[in-house]
Amino acid sequence: MIAQIKEIITSSSEGLGIEQLLRLLPFHIEKRALQRRLKSLREKNLILIKGEARSTKYYTNVPEQTQESGKIKSEEDRQSTIPLS
Repeated sequence: MIAQIKEIITSSSEGLGIEQLLRLLPFHIEKRALQRRLKSLREKNLILIKGEARSTKYYTNVPEQTQESGKIKSEEDRQSTIPLS
């Protein structure tokens, strides 16, 4: 079940709201239960959550390789770095 939720989020590059997820899932799940599954995915750093309340969107957390160091960084890591020049 969690794998299917993550797969649907991964298939969307623009992020998905909870109502969109509820419509796209191939099984019935209560909204509150889906929120708990999404929280679990976030705690495992498998998805990113952006926005608040009705504007909350869920994105896949795909690490990408930076050119200068070859080190893999997540979206959250990139946002917390401050360029010096």
